[in-house]
Amino acid sequence: MKLEYSKQTTTIIIFCLLATGVYAGFFTEKPKENPTEKDLVNYLVSKAVAYDDLLKFHMDAKWHLERGHFIVVSWFVKDESRVAVVCMADNFGKAQVLRNIYKWSTKNQKEFRLEESKLLALKKLIQKMPKENKPKTRTNLLAVSYRNGMKWNVLQYDKTNIPSEIKSILDLFKEKVE
Repeated sequence: MKLEYSKQTTTIIIFCLLATGVYAGFFTEKPKENPTEKDLVNYLVSKAVAYDDLLKFHMDAKWHLERGHFIVVSWFVKDESRVAVVCMADNFGKAQVLRNIYKWSTKNQKEFRLEESKLLALKKLIQKMPKENKPKTRTNLLAVSYRNGMKWNVLQYDKTNIPSEIKSILDLFKEKVE
């Protein structure tokens, strides 16, 4: 399906989005002087595609295992499907927390080393992963992927009803779901 708008209609729509900050709020650079209809469509489509891409990221066992990750936890900030918080830890206790702005950039990245006791606690929590409780809406997705032996597991939870084990994992990353 091809959307067709007059140049005037497209300009008005883009101006309204820019004026409300919805479109411009996620730029790290100055917005384009003359956004096109394609820019608007890409923006709107990215919101829907971001959910699927986040799950694909979690399911990419090869990529995570090559980097030594043994757990990844992520969710979307509030109801903004283009901004995800991603927490990762590797086998040696190196942990990362970042905010990924879909198809744009990574912000507020922090790296730290988990103390040995916290690393062991994290590995024990992985052994007791609760049963998956998939969210009713995509905006409430909290995804957890982890290595258990040689198997890479991906689970989905509802971020409005987070199991205590997952809350404990997030505490080790010093994060709370927004």
